[in-house]
Amino acid sequence: MKFEVSRKKIAALAAQKEDENWNFRCFLKGCDVSSEEIDAYFYRFYRIVSKEIDCTRCANCCIKVTPCLSFAEIEAMAAHLGLTSSIFSETYLIEDTDEDMTYGTEGKNSGLVFKSLPCPLLKDNLCTVYTSRPEDCRSYPHLHKPDRVFSMTMIFENCSVCPIIYNVYELMKKEFWYGKGV
Repeated sequence: MKFEVSRKKIAALAAQKEDENWNFRCFLKGCDVSSEEIDAYFYRFYRIVSKEIDCTRCANCCIKVTPCLSFAEIEAMAAHLGLTSSIFSETYLIEDTDEDMTYGTEGKNSGLVFKSLPCPLLKDNLCTVYTSRPEDCRSYPHLHKPDRVFSMTMIFENCSVCPIIYNVYELMKKEFWYGKGV
């Protein structure tokens, strides 16, 4: 199976399909398929697509979005770099004033996010604190998590960012929408 991996093409295709993708999001949220079944499809397609796409060739998530950071994650990244948490924070972080720029939840936000995009810890498409990276980064694109139907806005918004999300979303449309007379 051939998947689209170009960041530029993904952005262009997602923009071109914005209305269609939003309509599919609305369809999934209101369809008679259980959340568990939708999760099973997301997870199945995620496993298929992620085996074919090398995130280090893309790193668009590190270029376009910033994770929510916990204090423990800030301390771990600082230690990884041999810095104190305060020096790490002064160097790389600012107060979070743009909720639309961050992803992740679970109430773990320290109120601090990276000062700039792309992530200042990204070098040559690789994370310089990879073993100490935040959970939001480890987990991205979050398609393996339960209750995806309740996170459809995040998935919709990230179709233009992540080749894995874009391709999984396209497979979901084929499975649930195309050919079903919708």
